[in-house]
Amino acid sequence: LQDKVFLAQQNYFIYPQFGTVNLLSNFNHNTWHSGNISLEKRYGKGLTFNTSFNFSKSLSNDDSLSYYNRQGKARTAYDQQKAFGAFAVYELPVGKGRRFLNRGGVVNAVLGGWKVNMSENILSGVPLSVSHGGSPNRYLTASRVNALVPVEQVKVPNWDMGNRFPTAAQNPYFNQSAFAYPDAYTIGSLGSRVLQAPGLFWMQCFATKSWNPVGERLKLSFRLDGHNLPHKNPNLAAPGTTYNLNNTSFGRFTGVVGDFSNFGTAQANVQMSIRAEF
Repeated sequence: LQDKVFLAQQNYFIYPQFGTVNLLSNFNHNTWHSGNISLEKRYGKGLTFNTSFNFSKSLSNDDSLSYYNRQGKARTAYDQQKAFGAFAVYELPVGKGRRFLNRGGVVNAVLGGWKVNMSENILSGVPLSVSHGGSPNRYLTASRVNALVPVEQVKVPNWDMGNRFPTAAQNPYFNQSAFAYPDAYTIGSLGSRVLQAPGLFWMQCFATKSWNPVGERLKLSFRLDGHNLPHKNPNLAAPGTTYNLNNTSFGRFTGVVGDFSNFGTAQANVQMSIRAEF
């Protein structure tokens, strides 16, 4: 009977004379809880810093439901549960009016008045759902994969990337043998967004100095920025999450995280800039 329905699904609708009927309403539901701790040192003796840690959890309906049902609740796709941020700015005690090399002239022009900064952003990975493709079975509704092991055992222990290129040469981040195709006309056992992508560790530093060569009428500034430095860390985008026994993309990475509107650039780099104000 299910095979017959699969081949002519329209004939088995309650009202087969109608096609797609869209109903728009406020079905969905979301909850978000959060706690935050911060530590701050206001400017004094050339030093200021601020750190904060946030722990939160965001829940909503899962991917397979178009209406709210408490039984289908899952983490939202943007639920990054742990977030740490820190920055520190320090005016080096060197140059005219400072503790070391307290003199003017060339020494102060070259070595005095420097500021250094370091910042760190650490975010836990986003939740991931596992879909599937290439199944030999038929399904009448959206289906999930079957989980063969507890979720905690899906990530490959002591994982390392191995050979990054080509993608097929990578060591997979998730163990493909932890899953199986659901039986025909079943929905599968794995819930939505129960896996997690790698976290983000993004460090930046800069050094800057200013000069006033002709009094207050002209100000020159030099700045040296290091992105993903001095601790260089590859920040990987989410791995492939389509379970398919016909290809090797599942659990492997094809991209990195990072752009100038987000956390700098994906690759470690150094930038120098000069600015004139008049």
